[in-house]
Amino acid sequence: MTNIKKILEKWASKERIQFQSQEAEQKYAERAERLADAIQLKIPDKIPLAPDAGLFPLTYSGISLREAMYNYDKICIALKKTITDFKWDAVPRVPVWPAKAFEVLKYKPLRLPGLGLDDDAPTYQFVEPGQKIEGKELYEPMKLEEYDWFLEDPSDFNLRGHLSQVCDALKPFANLPPINGITCYYHGYLDALATPDIDKAFEALAEAAREVRKWRMVMGQCLQDVKSMGFPEFFSALTHAPFDYIGDFRRGTRGILTDIFRNPEKVKAVCERVAPFMSEWGIRFAKLTGNPIVVFRLHKGIFMRPEQFEEFYWSTLKKVFLTLIKNDVIPYAYTEGDYRPYLEIIKEMPRGKIIYHIEQGIFEAKEVLGDKFCLTGGIPASLLYTASPQKVEEYCKKAIEVLGENGGFILDSDVPLDVVKPENLKAVNEAVLKYGHYS
Repeated sequence: MTNIKKILEKWASKERIQFQSQEAEQKYAERAERLADAIQLKIPDKIPLAPDAGLFPLTYSGISLREAMYNYDKICIALKKTITDFKWDAVPRVPVWPAKAFEVLKYKPLRLPGLGLDDDAPTYQFVEPGQKIEGKELYEPMKLEEYDWFLEDPSDFNLRGHLSQVCDALKPFANLPPINGITCYYHGYLDALATPDIDKAFEALAEAAREVRKWRMVMGQCLQDVKSMGFPEFFSALTHAPFDYIGDFRRGTRGILTDIFRNPEKVKAVCERVAPFMSEWGIRFAKLTGNPIVVFRLHKGIFMRPEQFEEFYWSTLKKVFLTLIKNDVIPYAYTEGDYRPYLEIIKEMPRGKIIYHIEQGIFEAKEVLGDKFCLTGGIPASLLYTASPQKVEEYCKKAIEVLGENGGFILDSDVPLDVVKPENLKAVNEAVLKYGHYS
């Protein structure tokens, strides 16, 4: 069985970090040990505080999302200011992507400020397959009859069927010959290169690739900078539940939830087909980044009865979890919505090998899961947005005392933060200082 202690010792290693000072090095070690203890269900020196800050660093720093999407240095400025002022135990992930790459590819599933949304929009909007915006369907979902195509050759479907739907600049891919049929230079390669406008599609990909590389370079250096300031990175990579992969990105919510009644065996088959890819994705990026914690944002399961959840959603998700655990990766399951009906089902993972984020009903989750898994969450974002600092501190006191009992808890917001009162986040810090110490 995976040795979590050794995995986390490697994760917390200070090698290859040039700290700004001895104090920064010491604080890094303290914060990393605090998080590692909580993950292992040990009692740390105090409750770890690691909010999923979302886009809050931008709003806190007075930087618009549109500005940050084109000037990546602004993301780093916002992140450094936020982590310096609040001194959380882990670096938050700021979900800002290179807008120019999406613009070049004419990508449809994501609407961004200035690209489908008003220039001053404070966040982005994901558009599912088949979802209508202002009465218009932006792109078609995978068709029911295309399940067989996907099952036979997922790579071919993704290249010729999916990319041509979601990126207008890649529409020529739909007219490519099947890649699995290419045999030699005069039968296949030349045919593919003769596809109308294929050169324009590859030119768009090349331009997008250059922009993504620029973004990654800036963000990679930014991460090293904040680590050198004394703040460890909690997680970096993510992958998906197989059911979500199909529901979010191929069939849409309505499509896949209809399919579990009308075509249940096809849904099960395609989730089984996808599961190894989701495992490989998580393992690959955990090893690439050196961070063993891989996030799953769990979406579609909450629309099912518990027996359906177990049959269609959990059956393949647990396989992905176990494969990651076997390969020295720690799944971080971010349950979105109310998971109280499924707590007994998701409890069946190996003790101490997985982290569960609880969005709703975390006090009930503590009773069911708290002796077996590290839990994160606890602070309603609505409270941080609407309440007074005194009310926030009172709530945090209760969360710390109940959820933090016997360790295995990381204090976080229930959902990612975008726009909340800075004074309320400072009240959270005060609550941890007052009530969060174990000794």
